[in-house]
Amino acid sequence: IALFVKSVKHFIESLSFILLHEGWRCYACRSNGRWQRVKLPRGSWQHTFCADPFLFRHKDVNWLFVETKTLDGKGVIGCLKDIDGKWVWQGVALEETCHLSYPQVFEEKGKIYMIPESCKREPGDVCLYEAIEFPFRWKRVKILIDRPFADCTILSRDGHWYMACYNRPPEEHAELWH
Repeated sequence: IALFVKSVKHFIESLSFILLHEGWRCYACRSNGRWQRVKLPRGSWQHTFCADPFLFRHKDVNWLFVETKTLDGKGVIGCLKDIDGKWVWQGVALEETCHLSYPQVFEEKGKIYMIPESCKREPGDVCLYEAIEFPFRWKRVKILIDRPFADCTILSRDGHWYMACYNRPPEEHAELWH
C-alpha cells in the first residue's frame, strides 16, 4: 500500500507541475542577436520540462542539448535541431538509470563527447561519453572524477582542457580540474 500511495502522490505532483507550471525556460541566441525561446513539443507531455541548454555545432548544423524529464521525474538528455531557424525536437539523446542533466558536448580530434551531470548516481562519478552515432548513441568511456560533482563546465584553451565543478552541500565548494 505504501508503494502505491507513493506512486499516486508522485503522479499527482508530476501532473500538477505539468498543468500549473511551465518550469524552467530555455532560450538560445541566434547569430542575428535575437533570443528565441526553446519549446518542447506538447504532443509528448513527458518531455515538457527543459533546462540546462548547451549549444553544439556539428557539420554546419546547430544542435541544442537540454535536460528534460521522464514521467517519473528522472532527468534525461534531449536534443533539438535548428531547422530553418526553429528548434525542432529530435528525441532523447542519452538516458541512464540515474538522473542526468547539464550536458557539456564537445569535439576533440574528430570525435564527439558529452559530460552530463550525474551527481545523483551512486557513487556520483563524473563520466565521459563518446558519440557512437551522433546524436542518439553514446557510450560511457571513462570516469573523469570519482566523486559527485554538479554542473561541471569544460573549457579548452591553448591545447589544454579545464573543468570547473561544484560540490554540493554539506561539503560545498568549487574545484578546477586540468
